[in-house]
Amino acid sequence: MGLGCLAEAIVVPDACAVPVPEGLDPEHLCMLGCGVMTGFGAAVNAAGATVGSSVAVVGCGAVGLAAIQAARIAGARLVIAVDPVGSRRVLAGQLGAQHTIDPAAVDPFAEILAISGGGVDGVIEATGEPEVMRRILEAVHPGGTAVVVGLPPLATTLEVWPFHLLLEKRLTGSIYGSADPQRDFPVLADLYSQGRLHLAELTGSRYPLEDVNEAMADLRDHRAPRPIVTFEKSEPAGHSGA
Repeated sequence: MGLGCLAEAIVVPDACAVPVPEGLDPEHLCMLGCGVMTGFGAAVNAAGATVGSSVAVVGCGAVGLAAIQAARIAGARLVIAVDPVGSRRVLAGQLGAQHTIDPAAVDPFAEILAISGGGVDGVIEATGEPEVMRRILEAVHPGGTAVVVGLPPLATTLEVWPFHLLLEKRLTGSIYGSADPQRDFPVLADLYSQGRLHLAELTGSRYPLEDVNEAMADLRDHRAPRPIVTFEKSEPAGHSGA
């Protein structure tokens, strides 16, 4: 995977180094890697969000919020967000969802059907919950696409009602937004530079590396979609400074 999570420095293959325009905030650009690309690509590459389409996103962490923004940017006429956390629903509305649903209050899939008038064109699951994955086909109309993005336990299996498939509903997965980073990252960076893709809203408080456990706890407790861990600037080892 070429990851360097919480490392002060990392050597990567050239395929992992994607040029982006100068002058953009790295604390926001870092969101593109994994979270934003995964959600954005799931909406446009896997679910096929386009002008006039209808999209539902189940799970509004950073990945789901990126999917909502992708649907808005693609020109979707209807975007529905589902999440049990009130602050996330508010943020989903600010970033492009016309309707938000609290799954603790109503059956979210029945509500999606009611709002959309029979099912959406595409639904994106961003929870990692097997029960949600099992039911997302209920939310799309015949011929629609349901996209699994979350990561369930490895031994998880799904039971699917075969008549969903006979109605030509498609159930698919998306890893890393079905993306080509060399193609898609510059597009996302450009959308961010234009103010169309909002990244600052997806971040939380800043934490020095020694407080990483607090950052992880805030992430777990939904205090922000993505806390940012920062590093003090220092000279590389062996650098004389000359």
